[in-house]
Amino acid sequence: MVVEEKDSAIVSAFRYTSRMVHPADDLARSLTNALHTGDLDTLVTTLHAQGRLQGRPAQLISNLRPITTAAQRDYVSLLRPPADFHAWLSEVLLTNADGTPAKPNTRASRVLTLRALYRALRQLGIITGDPLLDFHAPPAERRSDPLPTRETLETLIRAARTDPAL
Repeated sequence: MVVEEKDSAIVSAFRYTSRMVHPADDLARSLTNALHTGDLDTLVTTLHAQGRLQGRPAQLISNLRPITTAAQRDYVSLLRPPADFHAWLSEVLLTNADGTPAKPNTRASRVLTLRALYRALRQLGIITGDPLLDFHAPPAERRSDPLPTRETLETLIRAARTDPAL
């Protein structure tokens, strides 16, 4: 009798747990849905809270927004990108949301954030490959103004020490 009760309890527990969603599956479903719907708040804050995306969430969202907006507009899946994904992404990176040309450092920052997103999704097993493999990010913009000399910096520091307003 005791054995039957124990077996019955095991079967009941199995039935209960087999209907539950594994937390990893629930996370994958949530992140996948967030990427498909452009819900960057959920996507970024979830991955950031897990330590899988580094940086300020607001900046990460700002970097990804033009890409996800264009993906929804052009019906491009960011989880299963088409064969011409690199060409499409290169075109998307050229322009800001307001239509103005994006600066090289902005484009590079957006690519870095997208790479980090794809790395996090690979770590979670949501995607298996790297859609940005062999994608060449735009070169960083270099400032043409020379750095101030040591003498100029020392002069500024001395002036700041004697100025009571500073």
